[in-house]
Amino acid sequence: MFPVVVLILVSVQSISTSSEKICATGFCKLAQSEISKTQLTDFCTGGDKKLSGRCCTSNDTLLATDLSNCNLNTFPTATDFSESSKYTVQFLAVNDNIMNVTQSDLRFFRHLDTLIAEPTVSCNNSFVHENVTSGVRICHTPRDGCTGVTCPSHSHCAGDGPGLNMCLCDDGWNSYRCLKKEGFPVVQWIAGFSVTTIVICVSLKVAQKKSIAKARASAQGS
Repeated sequence: MFPVVVLILVSVQSISTSSEKICATGFCKLAQSEISKTQLTDFCTGGDKKLSGRCCTSNDTLLATDLSNCNLNTFPTATDFSESSKYTVQFLAVNDNIMNVTQSDLRFFRHLDTLIAEPTVSCNNSFVHENVTSGVRICHTPRDGCTGVTCPSHSHCAGDGPGLNMCLCDDGWNSYRCLKKEGFPVVQWIAGFSVTTIVICVSLKVAQKKSIAKARASAQGS
């Protein structure tokens, strides 16, 4: 497995769930699946978790959402489900929809621990455990996407969803394949300056010798 090296500057700021379309009252017009509703309720019990409709939050950070029976044909787009909210979601239900869930759909779900889907939907080898019960497939315990992955020099592997990964530049390195070191390139500057100085000195010395030789030739001729 050879991941693409990217430089990502992430400032994870949770977006208010009131701005998430998936949590809006009208996003799903049909009733929730009973099994996913029960699972969501159990997940959202305790601590400072708050259940509002199909979404569970903690201090206005989205932790879980039940999109079962929402008449979805494809996985929610970025306009319905923001990237920053995907970072924090731990529980996701998409069962009772005519849609497939690919591994790439789960990118950015860096804390997703449980996925509930149709029994025909594969867990894509993204989770350690899966079982089919009460007409749904439950995938849980995400795989470490960095197992066996070697990133190029000056970079390291980081999880980017269940079984997914990305290579991030180490501190102090950036640009394509993390080959550019941050800060003033002292060594390179000194080397370049030294070479330039030597070239100029040699050129001046040669010019000086030529000038002296020419002056002597003129003196002898007169």
